[in-house]
Amino acid sequence: MQIRKRNQLILGATALGALVATATTAHAEETNRRVEKIPFKTETREDPTLAKGERKVIQPGVEGEKEIVTTTTADVPGQAGTASGQVSFTTKASVTTSNEIKPRSIFAIIDNSGSVRGGNDSRIRSSFIPLLQTMGPNDQIQIATYGVNQATSYFSNGANDRERMVTKMMNRDEFAKLAEEVLSSKTGTTREAILNQKLVYDFKGVKQSGSSYEFEDIFDAARNKDYTPVVMQFTDSWEYEEEIDSSFAEWSKAHAKTFMSVIYGSGRAETAMKKAGHPNIFLAQGEFTTDSDQTKKVLEQIKATTTEVVKKGANQTVNVSIGGQGVTVTKATLKGVVTKDLPIKDGKVEFSEALPDGSYTLDYEAKGSGTLKSRVTVDGKEVGNKTVELKGSAGQKGETKTVENVIKQPVNEIIAIGTREDAKVDRKVIKIPFKTIEEEDENLNEGVRKVVRPGVEGEKEIITTTTPGTTATQGQGSGTITVTTKSSTSTKTETKGRSIFMPVDGSGSTGFGTRKNILEDLDAIIKSLSDKDQIQLAFYEDNNANSYTSYGDGPKASPTTIMMTKAQAVKLIDYVQSHNTGYAWVDAVNALGLRAKNAPAGTPYEDIYEASRDKSLTPVIIQLTDGWTTEEDIDHSFAKWAKDHAKTFMSIVYDTQASTANKKMIEAGHPNIFLAVPKGKELTAAERKAGILKQIAATTTETITKGEDQTIRVTLGGTGVTVTKATIKGGSLNKDLPIKDGKVDYSEKLPDGTYTIEYQASGNGTLTSTTYVNGQQASTKNLELKGTAGTDGKSSTNERIIKEPVDEIVHIGIGGTVTESKKEPIPFATEIIEDESMMEGEEKVTVEGMTGEKEILTTYKTKKGQKVGDPISTSEHVTKHMRTKIIHRGVKGSVTEKENIELPYTTKIVEDDTLPLGEQKVVQAGVKGNKEVTRTWTTQRKLKVGDPTSTEKVTKEPVEEIIHVGTREGVMDTEYEVIPYETRYVDDPTLEAGKEVVVVEGVNGQKAINKFYSVSKGKVVSEIEAQEHVLRHPTDKVIHRGTGVKPEAPKVEEPKVETPKVEEPKVETPKVEEPKVETPKVEEPKVETPKVEPKVETPKVETPKVETPKVETPKVETPKVEPRVEAPKVETPKVEPKVETPKVEPKVETPKVEKQAQSAKELPKTGDAGMLTSLFGTGSIALGGLSVRRKRRK
Repeated sequence: MQIRKRNQLILGATALGALVATATTAHAEETNRRVEKIPFKTETREDPTLAKGERKVIQPGVEGEKEIVTTTTADVPGQAGTASGQVSFTTKASVTTSNEIKPRSIFAIIDNSGSVRGGNDSRIRSSFIPLLQTMGPNDQIQIATYGVNQATSYFSNGANDRERMVTKMMNRDEFAKLAEEVLSSKTGTTREAILNQKLVYDFKGVKQSGSSYEFEDIFDAARNKDYTPVVMQFTDSWEYEEEIDSSFAEWSKAHAKTFMSVIYGSGRAETAMKKAGHPNIFLAQGEFTTDSDQTKKVLEQIKATTTEVVKKGANQTVNVSIGGQGVTVTKATLKGVVTKDLPIKDGKVEFSEALPDGSYTLDYEAKGSGTLKSRVTVDGKEVGNKTVELKGSAGQKGETKTVENVIKQPVNEIIAIGTREDAKVDRKVIKIPFKTIEEEDENLNEGVRKVVRPGVEGEKEIITTTTPGTTATQGQGSGTITVTTKSSTSTKTETKGRSIFMPVDGSGSTGFGTRKNILEDLDAIIKSLSDKDQIQLAFYEDNNANSYTSYGDGPKASPTTIMMTKAQAVKLIDYVQSHNTGYAWVDAVNALGLRAKNAPAGTPYEDIYEASRDKSLTPVIIQLTDGWTTEEDIDHSFAKWAKDHAKTFMSIVYDTQASTANKKMIEAGHPNIFLAVPKGKELTAAERKAGILKQIAATTTETITKGEDQTIRVTLGGTGVTVTKATIKGGSLNKDLPIKDGKVDYSEKLPDGTYTIEYQASGNGTLTSTTYVNGQQASTKNLELKGTAGTDGKSSTNERIIKEPVDEIVHIGIGGTVTESKKEPIPFATEIIEDESMMEGEEKVTVEGMTGEKEILTTYKTKKGQKVGDPISTSEHVTKHMRTKIIHRGVKGSVTEKENIELPYTTKIVEDDTLPLGEQKVVQAGVKGNKEVTRTWTTQRKLKVGDPTSTEKVTKEPVEEIIHVGTREGVMDTEYEVIPYETRYVDDPTLEAGKEVVVVEGVNGQKAINKFYSVSKGKVVSEIEAQEHVLRHPTDKVIHRGTGVKPEAPKVEEPKVETPKVEEPKVETPKVEEPKVETPKVEEPKVETPKVEPKVETPKVETPKVETPKVETPKVETPKVEPRVEAPKVETPKVEPKVETPKVEPKVETPKVEKQAQSAKELPKTGDAGMLTSLFGTGSIALGGLSVRRKRRK
C-alpha cells in the first residue's frame, strides 16, 4: 500500500464559520457560534455643489464579518428538587436451556491509499461482499477509511474529514444499502457512497486526542458493549516503509475478539501484521464474488475467529417499581441484553417482564419534593432497593458571555451630501400602464381568447429639484509626483536573497525509491542555500486540480513548515536522516517545533506562502514530484499564482519526458522542469544533484546593483493655496511629510529606487510640486485649485424607471382540427404447409382466403377553417378481419440407386502325386462374376428417410479355378504371424480445427513362415531353408484431422459400420502318404500389375469367401506380389478420382467355409494375389519332394 491521495475540501472563512455555528448544551450552559456581518459605517462629507439633502455615494461600503461566540448559562428558577438513580442487577437461570451465538459489533477499516485507487480499488470495494454475507440480523458494523499505513495513522479529524471518513454504527439493513451503492459504482468511491447515504459519524462522546480522534476510541464509543467486539482490516500488500498503527493493533488485541486482516496480494503487510502479533490474516488473490471459493473460505475464517457462543437459561421475571409521595418519575430506562424505556403512568413505574440471562442497568430520573423509592426483584427475589430524598432549590440568575472575533474588516461608505441651502426635492411615483398585445394562436380553437401573460403596471419616480443660488467656495485638489534616485556610479552588485516555497509530493504513487531520491536532493538543495535565503516545505498527498492546500496543524497531519532559515532547514533534514525515519517528516517537524500555525486545513498553499514570505526577497517555487498516474493533474490555481508572482515555478520530476507530470506541467505553462530520467536513462545521484543545483541557480537567481544614497528634496506650495496632507512612499519607506504654514519643504538621503509623493490641498490658486535629486530638479507639476462661483437658483426634473411595465399577451384562437375517413381492403395472406403424406408436386387448398377491410382516420390541423400542413395524426382499425388461405403441398418422393458388385470365384485344389510336394499347376483359371444391387429409399423434401428396400440380380456367374498341387516327398512346417497396421493422420481443411474423423479403419495383415526339412525315416536330419510369404498386407488406419472452421453445411452422420468379424476356418492337417511321383515342370502364372487411376492403394483384405462391401477410399495400396510365390491373375478394382467418405453397407454376410477331401481342396478366391499362400494352411501337399504340414499360428 502507498501513501494516500485525496480530494481536498477548501473552505473560506465564511463557510468555515457557518460549519462551526452549532450549539451545544452541557450542564445548563449553551455555547452558540455564529458568523455575523459587520455593517460598514457611513461617512458624510458636505458638498456645496449638490442640492441640500441630495446624496451621492463616492465610495461604496463593504460589510465585514465577525464570529460571535456566546456562552449562556440559563436561569435556574426556584423549583422542585430533581434526582436520578441507577440500579444494576443480573439475571441468570439455574439451568442452561440453550446455546446462542452472541451478536457482533464489527469495526472494519478500509484502505483508501493512492495505490489502492491506482489499481486495487475494485478489489477493496469487493470486500463489502463477504462483510455483508457474514452479518447476522443482530450484528452491527462501523466502516472507517484511511489513507496511509504508518505507526500513528489510524485516526480521523472528525465529521468533515473526507480522507479518514467514519460511518455511524449501522445495522444490517443500513449496511446492505451502503454495500449496494459501493458495489454497483463504476467510478465512485466508498467515501462518496457514505456521503450519499448520509452515514457520516457525528463523533459525539468520543475522546479527542489533540484535534483528532483515534480509531480505537471511535469504535469504543460507538459499539454495543454487550456484543462481541470484532476488528477487521482490508488493505493491499504495502511498500517497504509502510507500517501498522501500533497503538490501534495493541488496543484491538486487548479488547476485540479478533483483529483479522484481509490482504490483497502478499508482501510487507503480512510480515508487519504478524510482527505486531495478530496472525489472523487472509491472503486474497483477487476480487471477491458472491459464490466464489475464495468468498466461501474467507467467510469460514471470519466465522471461526469471530463467533462467540453464550449459554442461555430460561427467561427470569423482572419486576421494577419506582415512585414516592410528592415526586414524579420523568424517565426510566432499562439497558442490557434488552434495552427499552419503561412506561410511566401517573408519575410512577410499575414494570414486569420475563428477561433473558444477562446484566442490566436501570436508570431513572424524577422531580418533586419527597422520598423516591426504587425496587427491583427477579423471580420474586429482591436484587435492588434504593431511596432518594428530593428537595427543591432556590432560583439562580443565568448569565451570558459573548466573545467576538473579527474575520474581515468593513470598508466605510462615503457619501457626499449637498449643502446648497433651500434646495427643494420633490419625489413622486406614478404608475406606467401596460400594453395589451393580441397574437393569433393556431393551437386554440377559433374565437377562444387566452391570456398567456398577465399585464403588470410599471412604476417611475419623478424627481423635481429646485436649487437656490450658491455662494463661492474654495477649490479642493490632490495629486502625485514621482521621483527616481539612481547613483551615477555602481558601488556593488549583490545576489538578492530568495524566499523559497517547496511543495513535496507524498502521494501514493511515489514509491520508496523516489522518496529516497527526494530526501537526498532536498538535503543537497537546503545545504546549498545562502544565509540570506529562507525556505518553507509543504508535504501534500494528492496531485489534482485543487489539491495544493494545507492538511491542518494537527500533530498527525501532513505538515507545512514555518518559513525557515537555512540553519533551521539544515537541522530538519539532519534530524530526518540521523533518526532513520525515512520519509516520516511528521515526526521530524513535530519534534523540532517547525509546523506552521497559520495553515488551517483547506488553506491554499499560495495564501500560506504569501503570509509567510519576506516580500523583499525573490519569490521562488520549487516542486518535487514523481511522474504521476494518468488521472493526476497539477493544481491550476496554484500554478497560475506561481507564474504571476514568483521568479520561477520549477518542477523536479523523477520520471521521463513522456510522463504525465511533464506533459501536464507544460500544458499549464511552466516549462522550468528538471527530469531525473532524461531520454529514458536515469541519472546517477551525483549527476541528478549537480543538474538540479545548476538549474536552480540559473532560474532563481536575481542580482541587484547598489549605489550611494541620493539626497532627495520635495517642495509643495503656492499663492492662495494650503497643503493639507503629504505622504512619501517607496521601497520600505512610507511616511507623512511635515507641513508648515500650509507648505512642504522636505529633504532626506534615500537609496536607489522610485518614490511617490501623494498630496492634498485647498484654496484658490496654483499649487506647485517640485522634486530634486542631489540639488538637481527632477520633476515639477502644477495643480490649479479653483473654488466655485455663486450660481443662480434653478429647477430640474429627472425621471427614473423603478419597474418596467410588463405587456399583457392575449392569444386569439384561429385553429381547429378536422378528421377524414377512408376504407381500404386488407389482402389475405397465403400459408404453405408442407405435407409429408402427399407426393411431390401435389397441392391441396384446405382453407380458402378471404379479403378483410380497414378504416383509416386522418386528422389535420385547421387554420381559420382551412386544412394546413401534413396530418397531425393517423390511425386505423380493422372493420373486417381477413382470413389466411392455407395450401398443403406434398414433399414425399423416392430415389433409386444401383450398384454392381463383383462375385469372387472359388478355387478347387486337387492333389497330384505326379508333382513334387508343394508344386502347383493351374489347370483351369478362375473368372470373377458380377451382381447388380438395386436400393430404393423413400424421400421427404428430397432427403432420404429410413432404410431402403434392396433387390439383387446376378448378371455373370463366376468360373471356378482348379489348381493341381504336388504331394511328393519332403516336409515343410508353416508358422503364421500378424502384421500390425499403422495409423496415418491427414490434415483436412474441411473439418473444424481439433476434430478427428476415422476415414479408413485399420486391418492387421498376416504372413506365413515356411521352414523346409530333409526327413530320413520320419526324423528331421537337417533344415534346408526358411521362407516368409505375406498372406495379407495390413490396411493403414486413416484419420482426417480438422484444420479449418466448421462449415455451415447441415450435419450428416456417417453410418456406423461394424467391421465384419472373420474367423479363419479351422482345418485339420490331413495325413498324407508320400507317393512316388515325378516332379512336373511348373510354370509361373503371369500376374498383371493393376492399373490405378489416380494412384490408389487397394486395401488388402484376407477373408475366406466373404462378400466384401464396396468401399471407395482415397488411397489404396497396390498389391504386393512376392516374387517367389506363385499367384493367380488379380483384377484391381477401378477407383474413380472423386473420393468420398467410405460408404459401407451395414449388412455383412458371415464367411462360409467348406471342408474338402484330401484329394481335392477348394480354397476361397477374392482376387488378391497374396491369397495364394493361404492354401498352405489347409493341409499337407507335395512340393519339391517335401511333405508340407501346418505347424502353428502366431
